[in-house]
Amino acid sequence: MSNNLKTTNKILKQLIKNPVIYFIFLAILGCSIFVIEFFSIFNFNLNTPIERWVATATYFSNVFSPILLFVSILLLYRTWKDSKEALEVQKLELIETRIVLKEQSDTQSYSVFKETLFQVIDQIKKLNDKKCKLKQDERKWSIFTDDNFNFRSIKESDMPFETFLQAYFFEMRSKPLENDELSLSFKSLIFDDTHIYIEKIKTIALLLNNIENNRYKPILEIAIFNRLTIFTWLFFIEIVYHLYIYSNDVEKPTSELVFMEVAGLTCRQLKDVYWIDALSDEVLLELKARKLL
Repeated sequence: MSNNLKTTNKILKQLIKNPVIYFIFLAILGCSIFVIEFFSIFNFNLNTPIERWVATATYFSNVFSPILLFVSILLLYRTWKDSKEALEVQKLELIETRIVLKEQSDTQSYSVFKETLFQVIDQIKKLNDKKCKLKQDERKWSIFTDDNFNFRSIKESDMPFETFLQAYFFEMRSKPLENDELSLSFKSLIFDDTHIYIEKIKTIALLLNNIENNRYKPILEIAIFNRLTIFTWLFFIEIVYHLYIYSNDVEKPTSELVFMEVAGLTCRQLKDVYWIDALSDEVLLELKARKLL
């Protein structure tokens, strides 16, 4: 008795887990009820005339058809439901695969761009280490680099270009200059020999723009910003703004993109408003107009 009960429970569990078996069992049970009911009323006789056999077959056909049709509908519904669930699982797996592939792509892109950007940054650092000399006469300020033949004889007062940038922006911040000829010549010092920087700044901006949707971009911005000094980034902003203002119609979109990337990165990373104010008035107005400050 105990074994029969266990067997029954096992069958019921299987039926609950597998609706298809349940539907088939339901069809067999329904048909069996009609068969049993039919033969409880009519006697089974093999010698019955053919007309009786035809009538019996028609009866069972009419009785079984709705039951089998109903069960078929249930089975079709179950098949459709299983197919839908399988498609949902495939869709989720596809989404997860895309996420994994995107993460792998982002990681690879980050590594490639980081290496390239660091190479450019290192080149800029070497340029900043080059020696220069600041000179003033009655009418203008001039800056000479160690590439200049006339400067080679003046070794006692040379300084790295990075030191000049620090002095320049400190002067621009602490003592706003007048608009006389001498002051204007001082303001224009950083534009005297910047062609060696321009292509490198453009490279940085365009590389950053190409990874706009990469989730590692904020990390990359922090990394490259801290490899150069504040004064170098202020110097970059002045240069790219100058390029943007004086570019022609063909170059305007690219120069604007470069300006937005460099200025945006610097403003996001440079929280010290003191040094932001060292930028020229026209640059500050542009940054405020573009809501970068």
